[in-house]
Amino acid sequence: MKIPVIQFIITLFCCSLVFSNRSNAQGVLDKEITINVERIPLKNALNKLEKLAGTKFAYSPNIVRDLEKVTLDADHEKFGDVLNSLLAPMGISYVVIADRISLYK
Repeated sequence: MKIPVIQFIITLFCCSLVFSNRSNAQGVLDKEITINVERIPLKNALNKLEKLAGTKFAYSPNIVRDLEKVTLDADHEKFGDVLNSLLAPMGISYVVIADRISLYK
């Protein structure tokens, strides 16, 4: 009688792994946001994006210079697409680790 109970527990555990939730990191990039900013420093734009997406950015100060002015207009677009359109022209890439987005050149 003990063998079927153990098999049932193992089967239940394996099924729970199959139906586990999506990763939170990808969920951040899939979030839809709306933002409209014109000619503001990149640092300020990133601060606004942090509040809208509920995440934090980590970056070196030399990557995000105050001299860089950006314009961003997004209406119900995915956060990942907004980041790509904002950062790619400046040669800045990003990686999502847990709930933080690390910027690098």
